[in-house]
Amino acid sequence: MKRKIKVYTPENISLFKKKLFKWSNQFNISICLDSNNYNDRLGDLDAIVATDVHSKLPFTKSNSLNKLEAYLKETNDWLFGYFSYDLKNELEDLKSNNYSEFDFPNLFFFSTKKNMDYQIKKC
Repeated sequence: MKRKIKVYTPENISLFKKKLFKWSNQFNISICLDSNNYNDRLGDLDAIVATDVHSKLPFTKSNSLNKLEAYLKETNDWLFGYFSYDLKNELEDLKSNNYSEFDFPNLFFFSTKKNMDYQIKKC
């Protein structure tokens, strides 16, 4: 199935983003990417909101980049996610001795269900 993308060019981008970001809170996993009005000669998107997980890469603490590469090949679609600060410990002989209350994976990525990507074009 080909991915369908809804593109909006609202009159009031700020108000539209607030409503869209609030709407995205209904999902367990969502990501909101905002350009913060950065003018980029390579694109004209102001924000992207990805919601409603189709599939995700399980949390990983080792061999993370190989797992991500395999997941990318498997999904062959847009992925959203993050690399954590502690991924550096896999890539270099480094250790962090800082206390952390959170047990974040070294990376986390997911693909969204079809028709669930929203892009806001700059006015």
